[in-house]
Amino acid sequence: MDIGDGSTSSFWHDRWAPTGKLHLLTGDRGFIDLGISEESTVQDVILTHRRRRHRITILNRIEDEIEGVKQPYRVNTDNNYIWRSSEDTYQESFSTKATRNQLRIVSPKASWAKGIWFRHHCPKYRFIAWLALHIRLTTRDHMQVWSPNIPMTCIQNYSTNWNAVVRQIL
Repeated sequence: MDIGDGSTSSFWHDRWAPTGKLHLLTGDRGFIDLGISEESTVQDVILTHRRRRHRITILNRIEDEIEGVKQPYRVNTDNNYIWRSSEDTYQESFSTKATRNQLRIVSPKASWAKGIWFRHHCPKYRFIAWLALHIRLTTRDHMQVWSPNIPMTCIQNYSTNWNAVVRQIL
C-alpha cells in the first residue's frame, strides 16, 4: 500500500511497510509492547507515537519503519493500493494473469498430455487415465498400504460370476 497521509490505512492489518502486516509479525503482544492500539491508523501513529528502544529486534525494526514513514509524510494525500506484479515491481491495477503466474509452478509439458487432454474426450476416461499415469488408481496394492487386512490374492473370478448374473436377469 502506498499510504499517502495514512488516514485510512490500518497500522496493524494493512501491508504499508516492507516487513508486511505487522500484526502477523508480532501477534497480539505487539499492541502492548509498542503501545499502539489495534484500531490505530498509520496517520495516528505518525502524529502521536514516540520512538522507544526494545529488546526484541522485530519491534526495533517496526520503530525504524515508523521513523522512515515520518520523514516523507504527505498531508492530505490519498492512500493507493498497489499490487505486486513480480518479485520487485508493483503496479496500481490488479492483474489476475500476473497473480496466477506468481502462484503457479511452471513445469514442462508431459509427453502423454495430448493423448488425454484433447477436445472430444470423455471427462471420466480422462480422469481415470490421468490417475493411472500418476500411479494414483485405487488398486489392491495401494489399498493394502491403507489397510493391511486387505488380501493381495484375487478373491473370485468375476467374469464367470458376471455371466451367471446376466443369464439370470435375461
